[in-house]
Amino acid sequence: MMLTIENLRVDFAVDSGIQRKQTLQAVRGVSLELDQGETVAIVGESGSGKSQLFNALMGLLPPNGSAHGSVSFNQQALLNQSDKSLNKIRGKEIGMIFQDPMTALNPYLRIGKQLTEVLEVHEGANFNKESAKRRAIEMLDRVKIKDPEQRFNSYPHELSGGMRQRVVIAMALLCKPKLIIADEPTTALDVTVQTEIIRLLKDIYRQEKTSIVLITHDLPLVAGLCDRIIVMYAGKIVETGTVDEIFYEAKHPYTQALLAATPTNTEKSGKMLAIDGQPPDPLNLPAGCAFSPRCAFVEERCKTDSPPERKIDAGHLVSCFREDI
Repeated sequence: MMLTIENLRVDFAVDSGIQRKQTLQAVRGVSLELDQGETVAIVGESGSGKSQLFNALMGLLPPNGSAHGSVSFNQQALLNQSDKSLNKIRGKEIGMIFQDPMTALNPYLRIGKQLTEVLEVHEGANFNKESAKRRAIEMLDRVKIKDPEQRFNSYPHELSGGMRQRVVIAMALLCKPKLIIADEPTTALDVTVQTEIIRLLKDIYRQEKTSIVLITHDLPLVAGLCDRIIVMYAGKIVETGTVDEIFYEAKHPYTQALLAATPTNTEKSGKMLAIDGQPPDPLNLPAGCAFSPRCAFVEERCKTDSPPERKIDAGHLVSCFREDI
């Protein structure tokens, strides 16, 4: 396996406001594997832990965050390594596409400078300004930015939101990484541009066979791109399966509720559907299954015990007590 995560936990020490620290459990014992050339979606509501899962393995947690467990990338340990060690991997072996390109890009530097800096940092002795410029312009053209030579000299504020996101994708691809982590890459974009960005990621996957992890709260967005979907709730994986298994044979009540709340189903019913209740407070998680206060199929044991992971099919796993699934 290219990426292996075993029993990963991510905690944050937070001030409760009464002069004492509390522990916020963002990720609670997550294990997953990703093979070379595979595309996987991590899906869940805001606060489900999906972004912190990958921030931890990339060494991007804030000072009050801590990670425990095991993460290996091509048999190299990643978790809690020094910045010096991680910088050999970040950007070169693993590229990241962030949610907001305006925070990922330096507003004071031209696009070209930010692109060529990536090559300068990761290619060192092989770095040549003219060849780096050519590669950067070629990459801007590849991510379908019009007039790439002109845009090379632009500042981020001179580009539209969709173009800025394409620049961030170009930066992530410059060193030909083996894995791309795309964290909500279309959230701030309109629907048309969202479709274009997903199509671009799909083209990149087909051409390079680069593995992709797409972190999103939007289930329909992943249908045409990913091989597998991992559904997270309150810091845990509740269901894993192929795209068809999740879309047509979803077993966990939370996955079923997510699907029912998609715009496609809303259009069919004529009304906006939503999941009853609110996500749990990560500082005060319920005992047992975290989804039990919102679940239409809740049993008494759900309120006190954590459901085990069950195999429905070869790669279709679900954490639920229901016997009729």
